Formats: sequence, structure tokens, C-alpha cells
Amino acid sequence: MVAGTDAAGVVLPHLARQLIALHAQRDDVATQVEALAGGPPSFCPDPDHPCPG
Repeated sequence: MVAGTDAAGVVLPHLARQLIALHAQRDDVATQVEALAGGPPSFCPDPDHPCPG
């Protein structure tokens, strides 16, 4: 048995739950920002050709 294997079995599921919660929080914040801004963010990839609107 490799030292630390048991610890990894405890730590990894905890980190996975934290990551899932972080993704949910990020989605919630994105939804709130879109509501405040009136829609999804605008992005114009080409500065030489401005986006309409």
C-alpha cells in the first residue's frame, strides 16, 4: 500500500463536491449578471469591424 492512499480517498471526494458547488455558484452569478445587464455579454472579436448594436 502506498502512503497517503487512504487520505486521497477522503480528500478527493471532498474536493469534487467543492468543485461541483463552485460551478453551481458560478452559474448563479452568471444568471444574476445577465439579468442585471439585460442579456448575455456582448463580444466583438474583430475591432476593425464593430458589432452591430
